Amino acid sequence: MSRYRRVTERKLTKKHILIVCCGQTEKIYIDILKTKFPNVEIDVILSKYSEDDYVIKEAIKNKAKYVEIWAVFDKDNSKDFDRRIWYAKSNGIKCAYSNVCIEYWFYLHFIYQTKPMSYADLKSELTKKLSYVYDTDSRTIRNVSNDIESFTYEAIKRAKIGYEEHKAKYGENPSKMCSCTTVFELVERFRKWEKEM
Repeated sequence: MSRYRRVTERKLTKKHILIVCCGQTEKIYIDILKTKFPNVEIDVILSKYSEDDYVIKEAIKNKAKYVEIWAVFDKDNSKDFDRRIWYAKSNGIKCAYSNVCIEYWFYLHFIYQTKPMSYADLKSELTKKLSYVYDTDSRTIRNVSNDIESFTYEAIKRAKIGYEEHKAKYGENPSKMCSCTTVFELVERFRKWEKEM
C-alpha cells in the first residue's frame, strides 16, 4: 500500500505544467479556468513582454522545470507569426494561439464564425452578446469567463471545425487563418490532465 502511495505522489509531481501568457486578458482567463481543475498542478505566468517572441523564449527558458509547457498568445500585429509557432513547437512548447486575438475564442462560445474579424469587431460583437460593455479590465474578463463557461463544449466544437477548415485552405500557415484559434486544445488538455490525476 505504501509503495502504491509513493508511485502516485511521483506521478502528481511529474504532471507539473507551465502556461506562459502574452497578455493580462489571457492570464486572467487561464487563472479562472485553472480553478475549475483543482487537482492539476499548473503555474500560470504573464510574460514580461507582450510580443509572442518573448512569450516563446520565456517558455523555452523554463523547459527543464516542467513536464509540459504551453505558450498562449495572439497574432495581433506579429510579422513572424508562423515562424514563431514553428520555433515553439520545434522546442517542445505547445501553442494556444489566436488569430487575431483571444476575444475570438470568447466569441465562439456564442456563434460559429470564421470570417476575418478585427479586435474592434470582436469587442462590439461581444458587447452585444454579453449585454454589457466588453473590456479587458480584470473584472470584465472574470465576468466573461463565468458567463461563457456553460457554452465551452460548443466553443470547442466550433473552434475545431474552423481550425480544420482554415488548415485545409491554408495548410500550416496560421498567419493566414483569420479568424482562428487553438485555445480549444489547451482547454481540452485541462480536461485530460484532470483525468490523468
